[in-house]
Amino acid sequence: METLLSIAALFQGLAAAVTFALFFIKPVRHWFLGVKERRAEQAEDDATEKESVKCLLRSEIVRIYYANRERRALHSFEYENVAMLYHAYKEMGGNSFVDRIWEEISDWEIIP
Repeated sequence: METLLSIAALFQGLAAAVTFALFFIKPVRHWFLGVKERRAEQAEDDATEKESVKCLLRSEIVRIYYANRERRALHSFEYENVAMLYHAYKEMGGNSFVDRIWEEISDWEIIP
C-alpha cells in the first residue's frame, strides 16, 4: 500500500511540475500548444493574402485605365478611386508597371 501511495505522490508531483511549466514558462507553453507552427502558417497565409489584394488592386487600376484610355479623361470620383487604389498598391510594394499607368492617368482631364 505504501508503494502505491509513493507512486501516486510521484505522479501527482510530476503533474504539478508539468502544469507549472505549461502555465508559467512561455517557451514550454508555446511548444506544447504549437504556437510556432501556427505563427509560421499565419505568416504564410498573410503573405498570400497580401499578394492577392495587390493583384486585385493592380487589376482594378488597369481596368479603369483601359476603359478610359481613348478619351484620356476621368470623372473626379474615378480619379479619386484610382488614386486611392494606386497609393494602397504602392504601400503594399507594387511594381513600376502601375507607376507608368499612374503617371499617364495623372495627365488626363478630370471631369467634375
